[in-house]
Amino acid sequence: MREYLIRKSCEVPNLSSLSQLEFLSLDKSGLSGSFPWSSLGNLTSLTFLSLGDNLFDKSPFPLEILNLDKLYWLYLTNSSIEGQIPEGIGNLTLLENLELSYNYLSGKIPDGITKLTKLHQLEFYVSGLAGKFPVGFGYLISLVNLDVSTNNLEGDLSELKSLSLLESLQLFENQFSGEVPVEFGDFKFLTELSLYTNMLSGSLPQNIGSWAEFLYIDVSENLFSGPIPPDMCKKGNMTDLLLLQNKFTGGIPSTYGNCLTLKRLRVSNNSLSVVVPSGIWSLPDLRIVDLTLNLFEGPVTSNIGEAKSLAQLFLANNRFNGQLPGTISEVSSLVAINLSSNQFSGDIPAAIGELKKLNTLHLEYNLFSGSLPDSIGSCVSLNEINLAGNSLSG
Repeated sequence: MREYLIRKSCEVPNLSSLSQLEFLSLDKSGLSGSFPWSSLGNLTSLTFLSLGDNLFDKSPFPLEILNLDKLYWLYLTNSSIEGQIPEGIGNLTLLENLELSYNYLSGKIPDGITKLTKLHQLEFYVSGLAGKFPVGFGYLISLVNLDVSTNNLEGDLSELKSLSLLESLQLFENQFSGEVPVEFGDFKFLTELSLYTNMLSGSLPQNIGSWAEFLYIDVSENLFSGPIPPDMCKKGNMTDLLLLQNKFTGGIPSTYGNCLTLKRLRVSNNSLSVVVPSGIWSLPDLRIVDLTLNLFEGPVTSNIGEAKSLAQLFLANNRFNGQLPGTISEVSSLVAINLSSNQFSGDIPAAIGELKKLNTLHLEYNLFSGSLPDSIGSCVSLNEINLAGNSLSG
């Protein structure tokens, strides 16, 4: 294979004489200035073109690339491309990888992209694109990784329902609306799903994430309703369950009480209710539990002492009740506790002073009684405390 590599900070010379070149990799090379895009027109043997992550001068999408019909790899991320992606991109029918992220693009995803049926990876994130997925986008049935996050894209997701080989789907920070297609629940390879900060609604397919070794879901800041899908940790690999600021109802499925890999559980600002599965409180890798602004009830159970990684416990504005278990003092990793506006009662645990890393403690507007334990003076990192609206004495 003929290759051409440049690994020093300089401008790229004219490449027209390299007519037999097949592999050109200049990404992350510290290059700057004007790139000789026109000279690519003579490199018709190219199969691999990687020019991203350099400080080139701004330039429209180089039309010379559209004639390189042997390309299977095109990486132009962060290479100062501006303007629209040309319809002629559909000429590159052998492409398996197309990356144009972190550029200054405008307009829509071109219809011509629907001809690239061999694509495995398509990345257009943070690029300024707008409009809807083109009709026929569903023809890209070989896609494994799709990332068009942080753009101004809109419309529904119906064009994606046939992309059953997807492993990673990143659509966050756009303006998508409508419901998640029920077919997503049958995507047997899906392991990563980020849809946060859109206008999506309806229920999530209940079998979503239950087939492969699912890693994370983030659908925060949407209008989703209905129950939380129960089996996303079925394979025992899930690390993040992030459903903040939606309209989910029902409880946290009991299956997540056995999800030993879970690190972040954030479901604040929904309409979730009933008792939290007791296994949740003792998950060994859990670092943050955020159940704020829901309708949860029942106790925090004594097994919370086993949550050795827990740093943040946010339960404010719910209906939790009962005594705060003394075993919470065994969670030495705790940095922040907010239990405000609940119905906790009884004494504040006497051994709370064992929490040497505790920085903030909010217990206001509960039913705590008795005296403030002397040990609280041993919380050497504490700089914020609120105990208002209780029945403390002494």
